[in-house]
Amino acid sequence: MRIGITGLGHVGRSIRAGLPTDVEVITFDIAEGGSYPGDEMATVDLEFICVGTPARPEGSCDISQVETALTQSTAPLILLKSTVPPSTTDSLVERTKRRIAFSPEFFGEGPMSSPFWNDRDAIGFTIVGGDAQTVDDTISVLQMLEPSSHRFFRCTATEAELIKYFENSYLAAKVALFNEFFDLTLAVGADWDRTREGLLLDPRIGESHTVVTEERGFGGRCFPKDTAALLDFADSIGVDLTILRAAVSSNNKIKSGDGSRRR
Repeated sequence: MRIGITGLGHVGRSIRAGLPTDVEVITFDIAEGGSYPGDEMATVDLEFICVGTPARPEGSCDISQVETALTQSTAPLILLKSTVPPSTTDSLVERTKRRIAFSPEFFGEGPMSSPFWNDRDAIGFTIVGGDAQTVDDTISVLQMLEPSSHRFFRCTATEAELIKYFENSYLAAKVALFNEFFDLTLAVGADWDRTREGLLLDPRIGESHTVVTEERGFGGRCFPKDTAALLDFADSIGVDLTILRAAVSSNNKIKSGDGSRRR
């Protein structure tokens, strides 16, 4: 089997590291120089596209790297792992006439909040969105790369895109809320670590993303850009995400230094 990977950032490297040793891997990253290996990539069973989708100054998602990767791609089947706004994959399929599925990535950036998501072998599911035939063909390839216990979830590309944005936005809001809980706990002279420990006895709460760090609030590569992109997308279709907007506002206040420091 031959697998292609375009984009060797955090996601691309994680995918490459998790592939079985008998899989031949063709990679390309513009940052490493050289030309796109078009002849070789045309022979792969599946190409993962894992390029960046940074935020523009006003918050919208810049998909230009995805568009460039698709323009140069020669692979017969493409799995887009880059986070893109809802309806993007369907639009790209219509414009390029390529066979493209979308699959949200779940590789965490660091172990502070949820070490589970930094272990690729522990992620027991893959969501694949697109038209039915493309999804089936993509999963047929992925099944040869994963253990038999691995679960595949089928949906439309737009649903898969929403799942990714909802996941990051929910976790970002959870971080912001727990930072507010932390400030309130200190304000009344209570012990935060003991309060958090007692709260987490209720399994419905979940330990993930409840740690209040020295840096305070949420940051990193994904949460700020994905919350901004979802808010921008929602605004563009006339939907007001009031709670998410408040969480982002609270986080900005904490990050600006107005909130209490962790101690």
